[in-house]
Amino acid sequence: MEDKEKLEEISAEEAETNSAPEKEEPAENQSVEETPPESHLHRRKERKKKKRMLHIWLNYTIDILIAGILLLVFALFHHVIPASEPTVGKELPTVSQNQLVMEPISTPTLQPSVSMEAEPTPTPIIYEGQFGGLFEDKFTDGEPIWTENSYTGKNISVTIDKINYSGDANYFVADIYVRDLKYLRAAFAGNGEFISGKSDEVKNMAAENNGILAISGDYCGFSSRAGYIVRNGLLYRDKAWEDVCVLYQDGEMVTYENNEFDLETMSQRGIWQIWSFGPMLLDDGNVMEKFNSRLNPQNPRTAIGYYEPGHYCFVVVEGRIGNVNGFSTKEMSQLMYDLGCKAAYNLDGGGTAAMVFNGELLNVQADGGRGCSDIIYVTDTWEDAQ
Repeated sequence: MEDKEKLEEISAEEAETNSAPEKEEPAENQSVEETPPESHLHRRKERKKKKRMLHIWLNYTIDILIAGILLLVFALFHHVIPASEPTVGKELPTVSQNQLVMEPISTPTLQPSVSMEAEPTPTPIIYEGQFGGLFEDKFTDGEPIWTENSYTGKNISVTIDKINYSGDANYFVADIYVRDLKYLRAAFAGNGEFISGKSDEVKNMAAENNGILAISGDYCGFSSRAGYIVRNGLLYRDKAWEDVCVLYQDGEMVTYENNEFDLETMSQRGIWQIWSFGPMLLDDGNVMEKFNSRLNPQNPRTAIGYYEPGHYCFVVVEGRIGNVNGFSTKEMSQLMYDLGCKAAYNLDGGGTAAMVFNGELLNVQADGGRGCSDIIYVTDTWEDAQ
């Protein structure tokens, strides 16, 4: 019995062996493809995604760093590090016209005398300054007279008009008379020396120079281009640019295109100021259509105008207020013509444009305001005007 049972077990094992499927052996040179587990594919995708995000963030970071470095360099050279040492002004030829001998306004009528002796000849009246006899009624011999929008003193007279032209935007016109050209002056930021890269607020520069009225100038300290710079009779730069504005020592203001002006020749007449920004706004007193400038669209503006020797105007136009951008050069030309100016010149505008009277900023400066390198101002203090 035992032998029979063993034989049956052996037969059953053989049957199971024969019935089991045979495993195929791979060919000798056949490669076996192994499919990575799903978790491995997921990890590879995650790594690629992280690398891609890291690359994007690195690009952003580099761009931000470059922008920051550029801003830092600009701030250093614009606000901290002066671009040059102080430039010493060179004296130009001077034409002495500090006093004019004027005829008396009225001559007393001589009455017959019993003795018939000759009456003494009236002494001609000597008016201090170049233009005192021309605008005698514009000045006072007593204490200065201040109002909210005017000043009348011994040597200057200022009257300011504020005109609303659109929305909340205004323009300001300061009508100016000076007894002598020495009272219409220019000043640089800082201690009065011409230092490229130096800037300050118009309000501060006016206070430092006893300025009754002041406007922003031609931004000469930050101009990378050429351009004549003459301030208060001293020459600081003699490189030509485009349109120039010349205030001669006899009180006449003339604007020139670059090819019309020769410094050596014109300086023999006596030059008090030269501004180099532009463009000129009038052509022989007439409105202009074309201008020697690319800054023609509407913007906040600053300008100086000329009526006759001793009589001038400062103009500042607000802009970038709401939907009001300011004046174009063509609109400025029309305005200066309407004011009756014989010559007019565009100065630095935009965020620089500013007018200060009696220590107060009158206009709203665009974009929060910007400092400038120089001002044009009038003062009533002779000691500071020599």
